[in-house]
Amino acid sequence: MDWSKAKVALIMAFLCMDLFLGRQVANMTAVTGAASGRLATGDIRNARSKLEAAGISLSCNPPREYPPMSYLVVRPSTAKVRDIQDRLRGSKETPALSLATLLDNGVLLYTSEVIPGGTALRRGDAVALARGFLERYAGDLDAFELDYAIPHREAWMVNFCARFDQRPVFGSHIAVRVFPTGVSEARFVLFEPIGYSQQRRSILPSTEAVMSASSGLAGGASGASIVDVSLGYHSEPYNAKQWECVPVWRVLFADGQEVYLNAHTGEVEKPELVGR
Repeated sequence: MDWSKAKVALIMAFLCMDLFLGRQVANMTAVTGAASGRLATGDIRNARSKLEAAGISLSCNPPREYPPMSYLVVRPSTAKVRDIQDRLRGSKETPALSLATLLDNGVLLYTSEVIPGGTALRRGDAVALARGFLERYAGDLDAFELDYAIPHREAWMVNFCARFDQRPVFGSHIAVRVFPTGVSEARFVLFEPIGYSQQRRSILPSTEAVMSASSGLAGGASGASIVDVSLGYHSEPYNAKQWECVPVWRVLFADGQEVYLNAHTGEVEKPELVGR
């Protein structure tokens, strides 16, 4: 019997039990009224120890605050997306073998035949190239901020996301794949926040999010490293006039995998990979 694997499996089972009990308490709180919460230093230390025992590194400090939140109503930025598509198609600076395709759900995909090569990029250089690309073709995007930049094979994946009321709107984002020789891919998903719906409800603490994300990590959790935990809103794009984004904890791993957990229920919304 492989005792090391059995130990990890047992630890993960206890993590799942902790999550179940925590959600029962959170659901009871949500019924009785929205309440703000704050993690103690010991709560984060305890979560880090449990993750390390399962072979998972928590390389960031999860937020301590978990305020009540409601759903965010958004609508597609159709005119802006079409304007970006026209700029990409009409520019003499884009490579000859490039495409700017607008999908039915409002997502704009840009691909270009960029030949890998050149000196390896540093993070700051990759971000600068991505920003230059967006300034040239996307114009005024003040509502978008740098979310992360992660090395991905020979390139960098640089992601920008929208913000509303000082919270990231993860679903509304621009992902750019950058090589030393140029931008090979870009994905534009642009939402326009309208306001909130429903009353604010209590949410789960960040420690539950990291444990839940780790327990269901694709490809196994052992050896994984969590590099960011953030509270915001997420939704897939829809071919609709407007829809709701759910409050989520986004857990980002060092390999680029993103896991979104419903901040009210703890359920996984959608796991994603950098380069999506």
